[in-house]
Amino acid sequence: MLRFFSTALLLLLTLLVGACSPPETSEERADVIASIVNQARSESDVPGASVAVVQDGEVVQQFNSGVADRASERPVTDATIFQLASATKIFAGTAVMMMVEERQLALDDSVHMHLPELPDAWRGVTIRQAMSHTSGLPSLIDPQTGDLVAGAMMTEAWQAVQQKPLQDTSTTTWRYNQTGFEIVRRVIQRVSGQSWESFAQDRIFAPAGMESTFFVGQPAPDSSRLATPYREEYEAFDFAEAYEYYIPTAAGLFSTAGDLARFAQALSAGELLAEESREQMWTSVPFDESTIDAIEGYGIGWTVDTQDGRRRVWHSGGGKAALMHYPDDDLTVILLTNRAGFDVVTPTTEIAALYLE
Repeated sequence: MLRFFSTALLLLLTLLVGACSPPETSEERADVIASIVNQARSESDVPGASVAVVQDGEVVQQFNSGVADRASERPVTDATIFQLASATKIFAGTAVMMMVEERQLALDDSVHMHLPELPDAWRGVTIRQAMSHTSGLPSLIDPQTGDLVAGAMMTEAWQAVQQKPLQDTSTTTWRYNQTGFEIVRRVIQRVSGQSWESFAQDRIFAPAGMESTFFVGQPAPDSSRLATPYREEYEAFDFAEAYEYYIPTAAGLFSTAGDLARFAQALSAGELLAEESREQMWTSVPFDESTIDAIEGYGIGWTVDTQDGRRRVWHSGGGKAALMHYPDDDLTVILLTNRAGFDVVTPTTEIAALYLE
């Protein structure tokens, strides 16, 4: 209780000071970041959190708070490894754009061009539509249960979903859909001759210096660094069990805030993609309506919108992880937590606002 009131008091004092003058120094911003994160932790029962801010190619802030595991009270550090869940999609988008740069495929290729065994009914679906949730493809995930269709294993579910018609042939509706990312995984494997996991390691993680990033099912570099994930009421859960049938281009990555900062640095420096490719990736596809009101635009694996008039591209995952990048400001904000299903977007946005004055 004392900790809660101390955090609340610090936030109040910070806001009062900020009302007079916005934080300008690194130390002042660090204090406000601590207030934002600790307030979010208090309000939403978040055990631990890790923040990294990259500005103009440099890591200007790193902040850790709380515990990685409640039972042992092991603290969150720069080395703590968190689950990224759907934030994994930004890496799939980056991989696809690498292959576009190398003319191995094009965004407007029909998925049939690379996977001719797919149903004829899917012939008009493009890689761009599959990556941007505008394909109208039937869903591999049962919306009622959250499991694969028919409760089957992936092999059986993949066969079953191919028997279903397109949900929407107009491609004017944005509908969150994991099937397109499974198709993209298969395209990457077919065209590159590598598994998606190997491609990501060789082409993204290793060049960016991401030594603590891996997929569920792969060995952790150090299991003692893993953050235990929690749901409401202190309920710990096992990610590998909860996501037994996950689609690895859509979810399943583990990483640290520091590794994601290195990814942001490499991406902005043109070490992974040329500027033209990044702009393509961060350009929203056209759609008339969305099944999720908060979605204003979506590119190739990245959500696209604005914050206070500043262009923003980002993705969150599982209500616990977020990476937000502001291309015109060369700013990236990363917030990782071990509390599934809380509003990770709001505190990440608030931290970014400190640098967008």
